[in-house]
Amino acid sequence: SAGYALTSTGVQSGYSNTTGVNNTDYGGFSGQARTTGSSSTNIGAYAGTSNIAGGGGFIGGYKAAMNATSLNGSVVVGQSAARFITGGVTLLTSINNGVFIGDGTRSLADVSNGETVIGGGATGNGNNTTTLTNTTNTAVFANGSLNLNTYGTGTNTGTVAYNLGVTAAGKII
Repeated sequence: SAGYALTSTGVQSGYSNTTGVNNTDYGGFSGQARTTGSSSTNIGAYAGTSNIAGGGGFIGGYKAAMNATSLNGSVVVGQSAARFITGGVTLLTSINNGVFIGDGTRSLADVSNGETVIGGGATGNGNNTTTLTNTTNTAVFANGSLNLNTYGTGTNTGTVAYNLGVTAAGKII
């Protein structure tokens, strides 16, 4: 059956859609290769251009996630966000349940699962990790409580207590 509930504005945006439903594409070539993916939004020229069947995602920004052929349940925001992996040469091809926010954010590998990368130019640390900021930032600030459920390289079994301290300057010790 043919796709329905589609909105496409821009040269070849949503061009290949055959059975995908509830998709929105704004910007030239956005969502161009998608054939069957559903419930996706691509905003910006070349946003999500290569995503063939992935769905449930939001891509916003010029060339954001441009080369990912599979993008499921993910959010990508920023110019060229989630376009490349570490080093900026190899293309990021698959993003599942990930978040990439900031211009030029990159994944650690070409297949990304559960990876969150926040901050312009930041590169992630792999599947099921969260990376805040790029390497040039000198501090990360958080207001309120910081709750840690896993410590070090193992899982806290409740038999060992770990105590973190905070200096007057707000640094964790």
